Amino acid sequence: PKIPENKIIYFSEALSEITFKKPDIYNEKMIHSKVSGMPRSYGFATAHAMFAEVNFYENYLSLGEIYERPFVSPLNANAFNYYEFELLETFSERGHKIYKIKVTPLKTKSPLFRGNIYIIDGSWRIHSVNFIIDKSIGIDYIDTLTIQQTFAPVSDSVWMPINQKFNIKFSFDVKVASASGSGYVLGIFSNYKLDVPKKIKAKVDTLKKEPSLNQVVKRRYKQRDKDENASKEFKVDKNELFRVEEEANKLDTNNWKQLRPVPLTTEEIADYREKDS
Repeated sequence: PKIPENKIIYFSEALSEITFKKPDIYNEKMIHSKVSGMPRSYGFATAHAMFAEVNFYENYLSLGEIYERPFVSPLNANAFNYYEFELLETFSERGHKIYKIKVTPLKTKSPLFRGNIYIIDGSWRIHSVNFIIDKSIGIDYIDTLTIQQTFAPVSDSVWMPINQKFNIKFSFDVKVASASGSGYVLGIFSNYKLDVPKKIKAKVDTLKKEPSLNQVVKRRYKQRDKDENASKEFKVDKNELFRVEEEANKLDTNNWKQLRPVPLTTEEIADYREKDS
């Protein structure tokens, strides 16, 4: 059989509350869920999967089950052993100087990202990322996977991700079926409630006194030349709790319209109408 072209195969939405306590305790409560064509079902996409597994501040990212090895973050402690960095441009946004930096893998067929990362001068926080993984590293069935993240201040001293999007292009050709297509997963994060220790703000104030970007880059490249063997230690978070509210799939269409931070596309509206009828 062949999957029809220009056809939505699966489409779902969910609203969840997620709680995190360092270093690895996650709890998620799915409050509302909607699956096109299956009004009694619940979506399988969780906020935890997007929020916890895609943290570029960590040395390594597991990215679920798409690859047997962890991916090396461009912010890894030994990143200069894996990546080449090029400053493309500098611009200002809301009083912050932002560096747009091109990230290029130094090794082929390795779990590495390519694309751009945007870093805030002084505090060295992530402003946003736009990374791509493709078939060159040997992922089965996935042609390209694009990861986009945007961060924003949620307090005086803390920036957190406010949206994250995966764009996936896939293809396969086996004896029983062949298909190609694309899909996306979009996560919007809001209503943060933080318990931030005072020492965090003190650390941020210290970071503002860091040397210039050029000095940091020179220092990192010098360290890479001294140490060619990067640590491969990697841990996966196994401690999580997921719960679906009893009335999660009961919310009506009008209330969904009010809840959505991003409107449905024309194709998604048509898919709901067709399958739910």
